[in-house]
Amino acid sequence: MLFPEAKSESQKQKILSSPVFQQALEKMERKRLFFLNNPIESLPFSKYRRYYLDGDRRSYEDCYFAHRGRLTYLTLAVLLHHRKEDIQELEDSIWAICEEFTWVLPAHTTDLGDRINTEVIDLFSAETGFALSEIYYLLKDELDPRINRRILDCLEERIFSMFLNHNYFWEDVPMNWAAVCAGSVGAAFIYAAPERFSLVHDRILKSMHRFLEGFGDDGVCVEGIDYWTYGFGFFTY
Repeated sequence: MLFPEAKSESQKQKILSSPVFQQALEKMERKRLFFLNNPIESLPFSKYRRYYLDGDRRSYEDCYFAHRGRLTYLTLAVLLHHRKEDIQELEDSIWAICEEFTWVLPAHTTDLGDRINTEVIDLFSAETGFALSEIYYLLKDELDPRINRRILDCLEERIFSMFLNHNYFWEDVPMNWAAVCAGSVGAAFIYAAPERFSLVHDRILKSMHRFLEGFGDDGVCVEGIDYWTYGFGFFTY
């Protein structure tokens, strides 16, 4: 698939023994121990609606991104060490993310008065789908079958069916959203629904080309260096 070396035990041993990665591995261990000893924070409606009440994004987004940070570090710990307690904690993290009402940030969707528009794929819902599909591909043999089923059900509902049945503005904009959203959606299909990738191939490729149109002949991105890194990173994926 996209990164077959992630399943290579020899590659993992190189990482564990290389001085290049020692600082990162020490940070991962600190994070792992913190997560094992601290419960997953919930994402309450009171924090979600703050954006619509007073424009505050941080209250909800801090918790939202903490979920994804937890997911990342625990996935790496499981990939490198395969400890039972890490697998259980990762399963809880996956479960919590799948239980989120939506993967879309409040600032990226619409409050329709008595409901929230969930027919959206934004930057971070796409990234979440990418992450979960990759975790499924890499670790499905170690995860509880019910967790695997939950991942696939959420991907179907929030990414695959959504993309197949809707068109999104970011498919045709020459900036980072085109690469991040389309790249993540494409990767999710490749990992978890490869038999349907041909259905979206042309749309994904069109967005990739549209993204590149946002660069001048000198390679400069008018969004700035951080967005250059962000967008081009996902273009590369």
